[in-house]
Amino acid sequence: MKTLILILTLFISTILFGQSNPIIDGRFANINGNFFTVNRLSVLSSDNLAMSVLSGRYTLANTGAELDVLHGGTFDSDVDLTGTATNRLLLPASNDAVTPTLGFGTGANTGFYENADGSLVFSSNGVAKWHFQSDNIQAGISGSIYMSRDVATATLPIYSFGADANTGIGWVSADTLALIAKGISVMHLGADGILLGFPTGGYKGINTLNASAVYDDNTILTGDYVFDASYEQLSITEMESFYKKNRHLPSLTSQAELIEKGNISLGQRLNEAIVAIEHQAKYIAELERRLSELEK
Repeated sequence: MKTLILILTLFISTILFGQSNPIIDGRFANINGNFFTVNRLSVLSSDNLAMSVLSGRYTLANTGAELDVLHGGTFDSDVDLTGTATNRLLLPASNDAVTPTLGFGTGANTGFYENADGSLVFSSNGVAKWHFQSDNIQAGISGSIYMSRDVATATLPIYSFGADANTGIGWVSADTLALIAKGISVMHLGADGILLGFPTGGYKGINTLNASAVYDDNTILTGDYVFDASYEQLSITEMESFYKKNRHLPSLTSQAELIEKGNISLGQRLNEAIVAIEHQAKYIAELERRLSELEK
C-alpha cells in the first residue's frame, strides 16, 4: 500500500511541478533555483534530475548535516557545507584509479579515491600515483619514495624507498642527518662535518670528513710495504738525481701525467704521499747512521 501511495504521489508531483523531484528524508522538495536545508540528502539513482539544480546551490545548514552520494549522478551547482563544523560530504569507497571517487576534468580519471579503510589514493590519467595512509605517504612503486610519520633516529629513517623501510635518511640531532642502510647508520652529515662509520674523535669541523678506514679500489691506503726487507728503494743520490731530472718525487704522479691522463683518485694521491713520507723517514734514519759513524 505504501509503495502504491508513493508511486501516485510521484505521478501527481510530476504533473504539478513539471519535473521529477528528489526524495529528501522521505519528503518531496522542489529544487528549481531554490535553497533548501536538510539533515541528510541521499541520491537514490544516477538520474541527473536527482542531482541537478538549474541555479542556486545545495545548502546543508543543520548541525550534523550530511550529503551522501550513494549512486552517482552529477552536480550542476555549488554544494555548500559551511552551515556548521559538523557538516560533511560522504563519498562511496568502491572506485579505482580509472574512475576516482573525486575526479577532475572531462575524463575524470584524475583525482582521489579510497582503496581501503584509512588509505587514500591519488590517481593521474587513470594510474595510481600516491598513497596516503595513516602512518606513511608513498608512491606505491618499488624503489620509489616512502615517507613515514615515525620519529626519525640515527637508525630509523623516515624517508626511505618502497618496501625497503630500513634504508634511507634519518635524524641524529639538530643540524645532523643520517644515511642509513639496513637499519645501520653508515654516515652522519651535519654542520660539524661528516662521519663515515664510527671513527674515534667524532666531528672535526665543517667541511671535514672523519672515517673509520679509507680504501681505494678495494685497497686500504697505506705505504707500509716500504719497510719490507725485500723493498728496493732509491739511494739518496739516486733520489736526488730523479727529482732534479723529473721535477717530482719518485712515488708521486707527475704534473705532466695528470694533464695527460686526467685526475687520479684522492685515495691514490694520498697513498703516494704516504709512500713519499716513509721514504723520507728511511733516508733520515740512514743519514743518522752515517753521522753516528763519522762522530766515532
